[in-house]
Amino acid sequence: MKTHDRERVESVSQVQTPAGDLAWKVTRHAAVKALLADPRLGRSHPRPEEAAWYTKDNLSGRPLGDSEHESAEHAQWRRRLVSVFSMSATELLRSRVEAIINRLLDVLAQETPPIDFHREFSDPMATLVVCELLQVPYDDRNDFRRWAEDAADSKDIRRSSAGMARSLTYARALIRGRREEPREDVASQLIAGQGHIKAYEGKVTKLLADMIGQGRETPANVVDLGLMLLLTNPQQRAALQSDPSLAHHAVEEILRFFPPSSATPDGLVRYAHVDIEFGGITIRTGDMVLLDITGANRDPNVFREPDRFDIRREPNPHLTFGHGTFMCPASSLPRMELQLVFGRLFQRFPTLRLAVPREQLRFKNHLLTGGVVELPVDW
Repeated sequence: MKTHDRERVESVSQVQTPAGDLAWKVTRHAAVKALLADPRLGRSHPRPEEAAWYTKDNLSGRPLGDSEHESAEHAQWRRRLVSVFSMSATELLRSRVEAIINRLLDVLAQETPPIDFHREFSDPMATLVVCELLQVPYDDRNDFRRWAEDAADSKDIRRSSAGMARSLTYARALIRGRREEPREDVASQLIAGQGHIKAYEGKVTKLLADMIGQGRETPANVVDLGLMLLLTNPQQRAALQSDPSLAHHAVEEILRFFPPSSATPDGLVRYAHVDIEFGGITIRTGDMVLLDITGANRDPNVFREPDRFDIRREPNPHLTFGHGTFMCPASSLPRMELQLVFGRLFQRFPTLRLAVPREQLRFKNHLLTGGVVELPVDW
């Protein structure tokens, strides 16, 4: 058996979800990468009423959308997002994001340590960037935070549903306002020239709701994780501190360690739209497939010493943002945010360190978005 074929066989296994349903779990990098880009898999199910669920406790891990039109709608939607969140469009935002980060670092420098880095920097930074993108008041941040934490609750589906509903209501109001008075913001760009097509407007509404939820939480959590990794790996931190140009590589390595916030603990949920022969098994139409991004990002066949944090790792073909037509079209923005943060942080705070032992940090394990409860640092 060829190495490639053997890896496919070893990559796929059947597991039982917390909801008690069966699913195919895919772990190796090559297999996950191939199936991420496979148009025969999608978030929708041919017969939603018969679909396996990952869990009954929250809104993730179940089918979404219409399988008959998913592929065409996704292609159209992706083209629109690529135009709005292109690298050139992101570069136009660079000076505004840079100003936000520099202003927060200035404020941080006036604080008396120890301080909670998440509360004083990571969370406000991510929130301010989203508010800048949507041109909405920063005073709404406490609502955003509350709705996001409610929506991400992995144990209470009523709380999760209510949190998402509030974010969607805010997004609908934002769209109505931008139709009446367009601005130079993401919402206005997305609805420009699109009329009032219900399906499209629903996608815009969901995206805007996700932006004030996951779009805030995820960058803040990646900054926190990155700082923890750097502060607990002194040689890597010293390398970045002496050469800030390594920030690009450092960010990619941090992202390799970060589990996608939209994934379940076993991976991204997909459903087979037709029978698929893969890895020596037949994935039947309607079967749930779990694409284990975390496992793929630790595949020793692709990443040498995969559990070692190495900011000089190259190449670094992690799959945190997906792959192919299902790669996140807005990935250039968080990359830019993170590179600006880690290119400046240790220049401004060369003695930055954790104020408590790593094992004393508390994590939001009850939330799908994860993250730390607080991140005490000193300098």
